[in-house]
Amino acid sequence: MIIIYLETNSIMAIAKGRNKELEDFVYQSSDKLKFVIPSICLMETLVAIEREEKRSQSFSQTIKIEMNEAKRNKELSNSTSFVNNLENSLIDYDDVLIDFNRRLLKLIE
Repeated sequence: MIIIYLETNSIMAIAKGRNKELEDFVYQSSDKLKFVIPSICLMETLVAIEREEKRSQSFSQTIKIEMNEAKRNKELSNSTSFVNNLENSLIDYDDVLIDFNRRLLKLIE
């Protein structure tokens, strides 16, 4: 059996869906390969996830502020459309985060 170590960048690339070839390799490999995540890489990944969560919270908060500003701006002719687009962006962004978490949990299991 061959042991292959997955390092932090590989874990994040798979979780974010940025490296389909690596993801396929990990999930479709033979029984002769065993993938291992070293504890330090797991810890680095958890730190990276924490940073990602803070960044996403900041992004979401900024979008919500802009939505509120646009709703209050009576001079903006397309404010309703603008707010709807921002709301849709938030929904799509939440879907991206859910997918990221799903992929990460699948990889760690």
